[in-house]
Amino acid sequence: MSILRCMRVGSFGLAFITVATALAGITSVGVAAPVESPTVRIKPTDVGLTIDAGSMGQFVLSYPAIYQKGEHNYEDAKTYKLTEKQPAGNTALIKYAGGAQAKVEVQGNQTILISFSALPSDVEQFRMGMHIDVSYGQGGRFKIGQATEQPFPQEKPAKPHLYQGNNDTLVLKNVEGKTLVFHLPQYSFQQLTDNREWNWNIFDWWFSVPRDAGQETYRVTITPGVGESAAPK
Repeated sequence: MSILRCMRVGSFGLAFITVATALAGITSVGVAAPVESPTVRIKPTDVGLTIDAGSMGQFVLSYPAIYQKGEHNYEDAKTYKLTEKQPAGNTALIKYAGGAQAKVEVQGNQTILISFSALPSDVEQFRMGMHIDVSYGQGGRFKIGQATEQPFPQEKPAKPHLYQGNNDTLVLKNVEGKTLVFHLPQYSFQQLTDNREWNWNIFDWWFSVPRDAGQETYRVTITPGVGESAAPK
């Protein structure tokens, strides 16, 4: 009788351990472990605003280029040449031909303030942009404004422009599900292009912001986050 009790106790003990082990395995096998938001560091440098986003990669957001009025073809639009870049700490002073200047200031590793001064009257817009590594074609995704989230193409698509239109947000998502959300000034125009059309293995993104009369300071915010994993299920 005592042997039977031991067997029962042992069996129950084994069952308990089995259930506990199975429950513990839910986190490691059945459900993916939580993904942490990327840590973002933004620093003004000689080449632009370096955005270090950990496993999401490193990006360089260009300093603003200022465009003249009356130019409707962005590729042929005339700019006031950028003549000098003076990065120091969390700010950069940008100078242009004709005397215009822009103070670019990073606040709290999320906010970029662009403050213009002495802009010529014929300046209609400014433009900033960055390259996105072609590895985003291996499970990365993007979402612009309220449009449906889309995968970056693995192969060169039939048409190079993945998006063109007016919207003030861009969400980048890597294969882990980590995200960077770019909040742009109101009425921004965005273009996202697959440069493999021109034998350049890179995705190119830029946005232009119309000059707002009476406003010389503009804000771009970059917010890290976590979405659903972009990895194939």
